[in-house]
Amino acid sequence: MRYDDFLAEYDRAHDDWSYGNMPQDAVGPEIARLRALVPQIEETNRRSWAENLLTRWQSYVDGPAMTDQVKAISVDRLRRPHGETPSDSDIEAVRFALRRMIDVG
Repeated sequence: MRYDDFLAEYDRAHDDWSYGNMPQDAVGPEIARLRALVPQIEETNRRSWAENLLTRWQSYVDGPAMTDQVKAISVDRLRRPHGETPSDSDIEAVRFALRRMIDVG
């Protein structure tokens, strides 16, 4: 399998998920299916790229990983010197991450 073919399959599946066309309970099996294709990628130097794509996607749907991600976003966006308040966009970024985590379960 060529990397471009893998990427086309990944893009299709990720787009389906992103636009709400993939049930949440189907995401894990789809990531596992794609992960099984990684060793078949002919360009061995791109296998790690494929694995990184899948790991990043997994972090958006995996409960513990998502919790860690929300914590990191919160610390990054809300930590300020004493007396300074976070901007509205920083607060909205944290709200978005929390809503996403709640939606995923």
